[in-house]
Amino acid sequence: MENKKSGHNHRRTSSEIICEARGSLNVGNGLRVMKDSRRPITPHTTNNRHLFGRPSSSLNSTLSRSHIYFLPEVEQQCKFFSDGDFQANLNKTTVKNDSTKLPLLTNITTQNTSCNDKLIAARTLYEQKSNKKKIAPIEKVKNEKIKKFAKLVHDFEATKEMSESTKAAFLESFNELKATTLKPYEEIELLNYLFVMSESDSPEILTNIAEIMLLLAHNGKNVSGACKIIYKLSKNNANDKILVESDLPELFLEKGIARINPIEEVESIVYGYGALRFLMFIKDVNELQSNKTIGNRLLSKGIVQVLTIHLQLFNDLAITKKLCDQHFHALFQLSESLREAFNFIVLPSTPDHIKLDDSVSLAAPQLLSTLQFCTNDLEMQLQILRTLSVMSETQYGNRQLANKVTELGRCLKPLSSNIRETKKGFVFMCRVGYIIGNIVEEYDYARILFYEDTGIMGFLIENLEFYANGNVATRSEVLIKLIRIVANLSINPYVGSNLGNSSLGVILLHMLLRVKESKTTESEELLEAILGTIHNIVYYLYNQPDYEISTSDDPGSFYQRINDIASVLFDIIQGGYSKYSRLESANILGNISRLSNVNVITERKLRILIGCLNCDTGKISDESEFLTAVIGILVNILADWETRLKFKDLNGITALRKIFLRALDAKDWKLATLCCQAFWNIVTDCKTITEEISDEEGQLIANHIAENLDEKALFKGDPPEDWEPFAVVASDLLERFQLLLAVN
Repeated sequence: MENKKSGHNHRRTSSEIICEARGSLNVGNGLRVMKDSRRPITPHTTNNRHLFGRPSSSLNSTLSRSHIYFLPEVEQQCKFFSDGDFQANLNKTTVKNDSTKLPLLTNITTQNTSCNDKLIAARTLYEQKSNKKKIAPIEKVKNEKIKKFAKLVHDFEATKEMSESTKAAFLESFNELKATTLKPYEEIELLNYLFVMSESDSPEILTNIAEIMLLLAHNGKNVSGACKIIYKLSKNNANDKILVESDLPELFLEKGIARINPIEEVESIVYGYGALRFLMFIKDVNELQSNKTIGNRLLSKGIVQVLTIHLQLFNDLAITKKLCDQHFHALFQLSESLREAFNFIVLPSTPDHIKLDDSVSLAAPQLLSTLQFCTNDLEMQLQILRTLSVMSETQYGNRQLANKVTELGRCLKPLSSNIRETKKGFVFMCRVGYIIGNIVEEYDYARILFYEDTGIMGFLIENLEFYANGNVATRSEVLIKLIRIVANLSINPYVGSNLGNSSLGVILLHMLLRVKESKTTESEELLEAILGTIHNIVYYLYNQPDYEISTSDDPGSFYQRINDIASVLFDIIQGGYSKYSRLESANILGNISRLSNVNVITERKLRILIGCLNCDTGKISDESEFLTAVIGILVNILADWETRLKFKDLNGITALRKIFLRALDAKDWKLATLCCQAFWNIVTDCKTITEEISDEEGQLIANHIAENLDEKALFKGDPPEDWEPFAVVASDLLERFQLLLAVN
């Protein structure tokens, strides 16, 4: 059994791309990896910079209590983010009431109580005065640089006019303040005046205010005002240029997000996550360079690692107590921010100089853990699955999710009847199918883990049956995602052979019959997915050197329903379907025609094959792959004497000869080689050429073969590689023809 579970090392591989545009790749000897370049659809909104699920209450700007615990600065974190250190620190930390120690900290610092009490009192006093439109007296300010700034604020409050000269004066003052070391009481004075200007409409002013607030931050609560300002700035893409030219993104991550305790300061962190998402937001790879630059900087500074720590805190808290609605709001935004970060990683335009270590991959299992305690919140589950979909497209996320494939598989458990047929139910199943499809596309051990869990395999088959029994046109997307799982599972020899003996045969047959009659674009895509899956499973139905595939007595198995499947495939290759569908159907029939229990020698089926040979649609190169597959079927079936008689009576030999000559003219040596093999099977038992082919036709074929065996006349240098196999087969055939012609 262990040998059966091994990968493809026992087999020769050809790895030939059959249809790159559709993303179906050969793995070995014709097996397909079914790729899916389309994520499940996310509803489009006109405003993509939009904070989902934000609490309706406004932020309380009161400074926090005196005892605050800090996350380390991001630069320090990145030094620790090796595989072992990050995982060890992440695992050993738990949330415990108000004495929480955040991950990666060895020294928890407590701010001076008296100083913080003064800060709180100052903020409360400011809020009371601001309601009365009053500002603290300038004459009491002793620091000259703060006094200069206070004078600018006072003058602006009097006129409410922000001229260019006024703005320039503010920016000069900001630069001076950033370079100044302030005493605690001076910071209090400065913060009073900064908050007066926090309602300014100037993005340059707001950017500098946020930077100074973060530089002065003493604790998590103190950055709430900065979070709100940065959210306001980042929401408008017109501010991208200003943001990219500032140090605010890095400062926001290091002094803002990394210092907030997300469990206790939920409203602040909701704005913070929203701002991060907008900073990372990219609509497509050709968007403004500013967003790409900000994304690069945040990735290199450890945005994924910081968000993973926050996720761990929520997960640990959920073990001991039920999360409140505000926590779920924050988790929603956290998931969305992670999605944008991984979406940026997926982009081919992400620079190579950004080296992401394996600690990035730890976000995926943490988010999967979050999914486990959101079972009663469908909206939250959909959001998390949306993020996991993007993670599964990266090597960092997909590798970790592969180890949890059975946990993800349990999400395939059929939804309740009131949700299953709704749009949200379809989206849920689409996302789960997409994630698992990405995993089993890549990792062979995950295919075995998934298949050997009878429970989740049962869920998969039950869902396929359910969605296949409705309108396939409206359910095509979810069916494609589920079928793709089966296709990629069946790449493994052990799994593929056993799937051939399961009831999937009749399920896919019914789907094939339904979708064949519907000629919509969605149905065509579904048809291609079904054909790719059948191709992989049918491959294991005939004996191979290393495997003895047993036949099945299950009436729904592929072995028992193979003739019905073959009949449908013959209908498809006749025409009226995409080039890919006809080619894949012919390839499947090539494998099926090697089975002893398949009847492919009826007159109807032979007429279809000959019709394919007679269909001259242009250059031989445009239909070479399809004709190669069709003639491959003929090679398999023409060894039968009765089939040869029917083929001759239907003028099949003439059609085959025409294709052979076209292939020689086009120097299509692979197609010509198969034609020679077909002719060999036709004349193999003949005593004279006239038993199967006329003298004239036999002589014509022999002459063309002889002309194309003259290596010196054909090629100036070395012959192409595919000519040499042709030369071997054609030489034997020429000798056979000459012998039969001589008898006549």
